Amino acid sequence: MRLERFKYFLAVADAGSFSAAAERLYTTQSAVSKQVIALEKELGAELFDRTHRRITLTQAGQIVRSHARTIAGQCDELMAELQASQRESGGKLSVASIPVMGQYGITDLIGQFQQKHPGISMSVGELEGSEILAALEQGRYDMGFMRIEQLPDTGFEYIPLVDDVLVALLPGAHPLADEEQISLGQLQKEPFLLLNEGTLLHRMCADACERCGFVPQVAYTGTRNENISELVAMGMGVSLVMKRFCLYYRPAGVRWVPLREQIGSTIALVRPQKRHPSAAAQLFWSCIEENK
Repeated sequence: MRLERFKYFLAVADAGSFSAAAERLYTTQSAVSKQVIALEKELGAELFDRTHRRITLTQAGQIVRSHARTIAGQCDELMAELQASQRESGGKLSVASIPVMGQYGITDLIGQFQQKHPGISMSVGELEGSEILAALEQGRYDMGFMRIEQLPDTGFEYIPLVDDVLVALLPGAHPLADEEQISLGQLQKEPFLLLNEGTLLHRMCADACERCGFVPQVAYTGTRNENISELVAMGMGVSLVMKRFCLYYRPAGVRWVPLREQIGSTIALVRPQKRHPSAAAQLFWSCIEENK
């Protein structure tokens, strides 16, 4: 049972609506609703009466609220003790990440933690998602930032951080560049510029095209979306990239267009379930969980 679900529940209970809770938590109403529904499924009880404009707690919800506040308070006490312990004894922490740390705010999370806990010796390694899984299993890293679509069904736990979605990246003068939304099938005759084979995003793009009834004509594969966007701007072809890339880098000479097909991905902090974390690793995990 995840602590963040209790926090989402308490936010809704205090705010009186999912939308108001979302504003307090700086997230979306959909994200709040998903967490509360997941908690209700775990507990096997409806926590809110949603039949009125302003939702109210059910009897079960009132019981859960009293315990949830206790749980949240105990967690705060735990964090305070851990932080005091780390200040006294330091510790070591190793974290892996996929090579898109900036656009997903991962560098900010790591930097903020290091500033807050300078006594912890922290090392960060940049790896592809498939390499991160192997590194975690081998014990070379305590945890890693990666896409959850690469996780096996068992053996790992994660804290979801950022949702993203594929968009079409087109030359600025492309006939579809000014559309509000397009279907992937409209690009089936175009040459595609994609990340290398073996990467999750290459597989996601190829699978999405196949579901639309065609095999993409791949004219280029590379390791960096920045290079791909420059080639797209020069008219070499089109690409599929994550929306966050476009918002973060704002590549010149191209236009990104939403796809009718929703092809999503979620970045999360991941760790093996069975390995007992060090005090430093648990502190980092708890801090990310608290501030996500």
